[in-house]
Amino acid sequence: MELQRTALISDISGRYGNDTLVELQGINRCPIDGYQHLPLQSLEEATKPIVPFVPDLVEKVALAKRKCNKNSTTLTLDESAAIYLYTMPISFFYCLNKSLRAENREELKPWFPFLRLFMSALEKLPSSRTVVWRAISKNITTDIKRNEIQTWWSVNSCSTDGNLLKLYFGKESTIIRIQPLHGKDISEFSAFQSECEIVLPPGTRLRVQSSAFKIEERLFFMDLEEIPRSLQQHNDVYTEVSASQQLIGSASNLLSDPWDQSHSKQFKSDKIELWEQCDGKGFTVRRVCGNSAKCYARDISYWQCRPNGNCPADWPCAQNSYSTNPSLSLKALKEILTAKASKLNVRLNWMESIVDLAKLLGLDIRRDKRIQLALKLGYKDDVRDSYNTNVWLHNKLMKILAQNGGNLPRQFYESQYFSSKPLVM
Repeated sequence: MELQRTALISDISGRYGNDTLVELQGINRCPIDGYQHLPLQSLEEATKPIVPFVPDLVEKVALAKRKCNKNSTTLTLDESAAIYLYTMPISFFYCLNKSLRAENREELKPWFPFLRLFMSALEKLPSSRTVVWRAISKNITTDIKRNEIQTWWSVNSCSTDGNLLKLYFGKESTIIRIQPLHGKDISEFSAFQSECEIVLPPGTRLRVQSSAFKIEERLFFMDLEEIPRSLQQHNDVYTEVSASQQLIGSASNLLSDPWDQSHSKQFKSDKIELWEQCDGKGFTVRRVCGNSAKCYARDISYWQCRPNGNCPADWPCAQNSYSTNPSLSLKALKEILTAKASKLNVRLNWMESIVDLAKLLGLDIRRDKRIQLALKLGYKDDVRDSYNTNVWLHNKLMKILAQNGGNLPRQFYESQYFSSKPLVM
């Protein structure tokens, strides 16, 4: 019994704390890009590639399937079991985060199927902004300065219960208080529901609100806040604003251009300016408001709740007629995204745009020859190779718009791309 208690305490201190700050940041700045294109599998199938790396994993997976929350209406059984497995008092979470921090990206690929399942579960859970706590077994007062921005690349468990951090009292440690934006409360699905566990997904960006300071002998304190993810942090595992998601999030206002061809330069300029105004806090979508003006709403949730509402005065309106030329809209989209990408020194992945648009339209990615061709061409550097397929997908969306009075059907907004996380346009 005493050995079990010691092991449990070790697990808690390991999951809610780190030995060094570097462990949070990781070496690899692009750890798991690509996992999101894998199909969802059962937990048994998703963990097969990592059986050699985690002791007794097959037995632990079976236990997780038996013990997990089977009553959830939000998660599937396998998604629920994936979270349960992550929280079990075994070396699983340690092995996962070690691979996430690996300098050799190939080391993480066997984890991709599990990450696909695990991240799918997290995306379905509501985001929490409740203050959480974590610890580092070190004095980091000289390592971090006020207003510095940190990106944490591992899966980080935090707790809303600060009492858990008493495990660190009496030894040199830094207690971290975090104000999250997208924390995921997994308590309902955890092996230890009383721990009040909140997970910060990989890629979480945090700003240091105050430099670490000593609160008593060998014990230090630091205050962090999560900040919105920058536009086009393309390789972030939990990115909200990748090129593919922007293409979906902006579908309703870029499918038909609010300016004609003679105003294409103005369109580009105004759109980029509007991006800057939004500052990552929402995304624009063209709708017809109560006074019949064609406006750009900054928050899709506003229109979900008030589909016929009036627009606030600071939302710019489009006064010109709408063009139905698909190539014009795609050209504008390419210009805008390319300009923003160049400004931020990132590269767009148009292949993801094609895949996600196809999913949004309910197309069979594996069997549709045009999608397969687009995927092959998408690997090339020149965006023109896949341009025709983008136009074809665009035309299908235009038809849907025409059938729905110029707006995307409600089920589009209720899809995983809109309901699971906010998008930025």
